[in-house]
Amino acid sequence: MKVIRSHVRAEAVRQFMALNDPRATPEQIQTVLDWVEQSPQHRDAFEAVTEAWHACDGVGISPRQSPTPRAAVRRWHQSPLSAIGAAAALLLVAVLTIGVLRDHDGDAGSSIGDRDAVRYATETGVPREVALPDGSQVTLGGASKLVVSYGKRHRDIILVDGHAFFDVASDPSRPFVVDTGDGEVRALGTRFDVRKVLGTTVVEVAEGAIRITTRDQQGQTQSMAVKAGTRASYSSDGDLGPALSVDPASVGSWRYGRFNFVDTPLSHIVSELNRYGEHSIVLDDAAVGEMRVTAVIRLDKADEWLRSFAAISDIVVITDASGDLRLNSP
Repeated sequence: MKVIRSHVRAEAVRQFMALNDPRATPEQIQTVLDWVEQSPQHRDAFEAVTEAWHACDGVGISPRQSPTPRAAVRRWHQSPLSAIGAAAALLLVAVLTIGVLRDHDGDAGSSIGDRDAVRYATETGVPREVALPDGSQVTLGGASKLVVSYGKRHRDIILVDGHAFFDVASDPSRPFVVDTGDGEVRALGTRFDVRKVLGTTVVEVAEGAIRITTRDQQGQTQSMAVKAGTRASYSSDGDLGPALSVDPASVGSWRYGRFNFVDTPLSHIVSELNRYGEHSIVLDDAAVGEMRVTAVIRLDKADEWLRSFAAISDIVVITDASGDLRLNSP
């Protein structure tokens, strides 16, 4: 069995995240296809993941129905498929294979092997507590997705979407790494929160320390150590923002029904609240979403807060026929 090296696996994850972005353009889709065809190592990595998926049970679709990534790429070039059609083909492969990850060092005998990667997903408004095999604990937020893969020398987590709070059991021999597609957060024993929202990842540390590493389109990396009581963020293009102070006690407060936002775009706040509300909040004016907001919001009072904020911020709030709240300029 071919070994998927860590940097190739990490880049494959980033390509998957880019393809899974609902805002992906045909050019971005083509970038994924170009990456697959860039070298035999890339193609072999995808094929190895696909082979591992073929051995899995319970996916709910026959392996014969899923094309290999190489076949999907070949059909993109040889047939008149639209960009959206090719995206769907590759996305199908990515979704079916994303749960099958290789060990950083290729240890096929890992305690939780490639076939045992586990996926977790939550519904809107329904967080979930997850106990990991090493004693670590994860609180997965509403409408969030997570993939877990452990081996003898690694503990790999992929935050596909949403947010999660991690209480990590110390094990220096097996780094605990959370990959968000645009960068990774590495910890040994700590408590921290990771939130993905609209192309930005926000990391806050309640206890201990972590290291964030990002990679841009040209392969250049940025890295930052983040200690307890600190907040950092990075964008989908790999830009790493400055570290800011936060109250360690407020980190992950969403687990108790309260969000703390500091100088946050209203669009990000709306995206977070939509993971919990029965009805959606819709931004009809992009300029409104760019407003910077500092606020503490109780989830059970989110609608009341929104209407109060709108009243002092010259924003129009309308409840439509479906019960959704629509925000607009006057």
